[in-house]
Amino acid sequence: MDNVTSTEPHREIAFDFYRGLAILSVLALHAGATNAHLSEYFGRFLPYFGNLQAGMELFFVISGYVIFGSYRRTPRLGAFYRKRIFRLLPLYYLAVILSIAIYLALKFFLSDFAGFWKNSIRAESFTWQNVFVHIFLLQGVDATAHEYTFLDGSWSLAAEVYYYLLFPALAYLLDLTRTGFILVFLAAAALEYYQIVHPFFPSASTLNFYSIPNLLVDFLLGALLYQVVHRDRERAGNDRTILTAGGIAFFGLVTYVNYRFSGHALENVSLISLIAALVVLSLRLSAVYTGAFGLFILIALSEFKYQLIGFNDFLGIAWFLIIYSTRQFINSRQNTWTIRSVTDIGVQSYSFYLLHILLMWPISYAVYSFSDRTPFAPLYLLNLTLLFFSTYYLAKHVHRLDQYFIAMGRAARQAAS
Repeated sequence: MDNVTSTEPHREIAFDFYRGLAILSVLALHAGATNAHLSEYFGRFLPYFGNLQAGMELFFVISGYVIFGSYRRTPRLGAFYRKRIFRLLPLYYLAVILSIAIYLALKFFLSDFAGFWKNSIRAESFTWQNVFVHIFLLQGVDATAHEYTFLDGSWSLAAEVYYYLLFPALAYLLDLTRTGFILVFLAAAALEYYQIVHPFFPSASTLNFYSIPNLLVDFLLGALLYQVVHRDRERAGNDRTILTAGGIAFFGLVTYVNYRFSGHALENVSLISLIAALVVLSLRLSAVYTGAFGLFILIALSEFKYQLIGFNDFLGIAWFLIIYSTRQFINSRQNTWTIRSVTDIGVQSYSFYLLHILLMWPISYAVYSFSDRTPFAPLYLLNLTLLFFSTYYLAKHVHRLDQYFIAMGRAARQAAS
């Protein structure tokens, strides 16, 4: 969830709009998944709420696009890392401190602390080992910390840091030739599917799902999107041939893995074949069809994602098609009320993301403590409303702090140059 100042000349309104969509979908998902009181009702709505998880994949595709563009504009490694550090870490560490403070305050003042913690974050989350892991952003490495995180959602920030560390080596290959990019993409996909079949962490399925190999493909799709949108003229002639060859190799790999290792081989291979056909057609047809195909893939995945190996990659592909086809339209309609409102949230997306993580547990406890028997929908809507407006109000103030840290990073870069 990379965040940049809205005054930068290279900033595109469309990507703030996509950030806004992503953070709203994540907030809606978390508002319905934060309390044990929902367990009786949540199962009935799980497929619908599962669709909202696609917002996280959208964040990673956006990050790949933005970070690759940032590296193109700031190719020196020192300047690149200073920029990323000041944009990510200050607010993150502030959120870690506040999370610990909220825990201690609730433990001291809340009479039903045990009941609250049973229905939200587990008390085992707060150990010195886990604090250490959060300080050094090791949530994607330490299985215990991932399962018992006290800053729920921070795994995604850790994934971004891993991507930053890998990025210089990746950027060299990505910027070298389009063929080099495709080879990196296929290597990342092969590593992902290998660890799905042979998990790196056999006892931690969620950690495997959110591990860097599974997320790297989404980041690379974002980088590819940047190259396709801003492609150099000397490379454009071979784009279609190289991308087609890479696509055939990728779909061949994922088809083999699903046929060989999935318990739903026939259904999965049929869906993959359909998606591949839509991607090929999108290369030939207008942007309207490309966006429609991407939307269709998102909807189709909602029914198959729990059985399709690598479904998050297809979510990334769907967002790739949607962004590619709608980006210019959104940029041209930036003054309409709807786009402007979502964009306003997107500009503050990083502040919004961290704040909603801190607020969702206390708010959900207050809401769902009214009654175990209240129907799901009224409680969910109340929880979502309180979470949204409290986060929206505070995010405007925290965003100013975020801009201060970004300005510090800019001053540090200028001083070092």
